[in-house]
Order: sequence, then C-alpha cells, then structure tokens
Amino acid sequence: MARLENEMKEEDERRFLEIEAILASVAASHAAAAERANRADARMDRAAARMDRMDAHANRAEARMDRADARSQQLEVRFEKRMRGFEKLIKIGMKEILELRRLQRETDHKLNALIDSQQRTEATLRAFMEGLRRGRNGHNGGRAR
Repeated sequence: MARLENEMKEEDERRFLEIEAILASVAASHAAAAERANRADARMDRAAARMDRMDAHANRAEARMDRADARSQQLEVRFEKRMRGFEKLIKIGMKEILELRRLQRETDHKLNALIDSQQRTEATLRAFMEGLRRGRNGHNGGRAR
C-alpha cells in the first residue's frame, strides 16, 4: 500500500508539475497578450491624438474658409453695388447724350434759320444799296455816277 501511495503521490506530483507548467505557459501567453494589448492601446492613443490634431487643423481651416467666404460675399455685394452705380451713370450719360443731340439739332435748325435770314437781309441790303446808287425812279437826282 505504501508503494501505491507513493505511486499516487508521484502521479499527483507529476500532474501538479504538468498543471503548473500549463499555468506558467498560460500566464506567459497572457503576459505577452497583455503587452501586445498595451502596445496597441499606446498606438491607438497616439492615433487618437493625431486625429484630434487633424480635427483641430481641419476646424481652423474651415474657420479660415468661412472668413474667406464672408469676405468674398462682402466683395461681391460691393461689386454689385458698384455695378448698379455704373449702370445708373451709363443711363444718365445716355440720356445726356440724347439731350445734347436734340439740343444740337435744335441749334443747327436755328443756325440754319439765322443763316437764311442773314442771306435774305444781305440780299435786301444789296437791293437797297443798288437802289440808292441808281437814284429815285430811275433818275439819278443830280448826282453823278
């Protein structure tokens, strides 16, 4: 019986050593997995930090774009206002040109009438002067020619 007990103790000790070896192997695997998980967590933390920096950069860029859009809108409003002003000036200028043309035609008409009147006056004056030179009723009235 002692031998049986001794064999059982040896068997139990062998099993215990086997279990202990398995537990050590599992513990080592677990430690390696935990180390890999820690490294993965560190990588994820660095990636999250990069993402945060990229988000901040993107937010700043978006803010710059918003400001640029606002400036562009202001410039467009000013441009449209100036264009409306130019259009008004062009309309006024066209009206002025039309009025000047009308006035020029009127002046030309009056000048032509004045020229015609002057020519008639000159003809009348020539006839009057010719009449004075000839004398009255065909007589020279004692005047010598």
